[in-house]
Amino acid sequence: MTSCNRVVIRTFDTPFGTACSANSTARASNESTLAGDGTLFAIVGGVGDPEAASIASELSAGVLSQFTPVVASLRQSGVAAQDSPAHDFLRALLGECRNEMLRYIDKSSCEHGHLAIVATMSLVVWPTVFTVHVGHNRVYHLSHRRLTQLTEDHTMAAKLVQAGVLSPRRASASRLRNVVWNVVDNYSERIAPQFIETHLRPNDALVWCSAGVDQALGDCEIQRLLATSRSAAAACHNLVGSAANDDDVAIVARLGPVEPCR
Repeated sequence: MTSCNRVVIRTFDTPFGTACSANSTARASNESTLAGDGTLFAIVGGVGDPEAASIASELSAGVLSQFTPVVASLRQSGVAAQDSPAHDFLRALLGECRNEMLRYIDKSSCEHGHLAIVATMSLVVWPTVFTVHVGHNRVYHLSHRRLTQLTEDHTMAAKLVQAGVLSPRRASASRLRNVVWNVVDNYSERIAPQFIETHLRPNDALVWCSAGVDQALGDCEIQRLLATSRSAAAACHNLVGSAANDDDVAIVARLGPVEPCR
């Protein structure tokens, strides 16, 4: 782990390339989580007042760390893109995060009746990345110099854009871009994530980032920083450092030439 210019960088070994996570040193806790053997990537953010948000985020990070053996098992079994085990596993992770929040409230004297998270989790089983997404964090895929946003923004601003009420430009400056309508919380039993399957190629890159990174930089600048950074660590540092907020997190994975799982 290294720290430079308010950005903490963590580097991880993966079966398919290199991956790094970064967070601003001003954060009380790191919401950027890389679990398992380098195939499960997740950004989890607490929602609500700062104390409740921190509790929800830390509880969810603990859940992710408990699922390490399952991650290794899924990778070794080689989940096919048309099969459901990967998405079932990721949905179960979201459900267990909710269960952990319920257990915490039941056994503690916590005055916060509402705990909630936004969560974006991906499982890489080469050559496919399976993603489950709730909230307004983002996952980007860079392939052949083209950057694609894989996740949808579950915000009121995005809904108004879809309805033709707001233009994308006006939405990007609206306070409604931070009003999230889809979360995992202790109130609702219903979890309605977006499921995504994406085919990967050697030399592609994946980026998971908190909403603050894309709001501060925009897609064009994110693509430029990825293209000009010489490593995953440099890309992480440049993304979080350029966004220059106190609560930004990012994960970057660069995919080297690998053999499919067997």
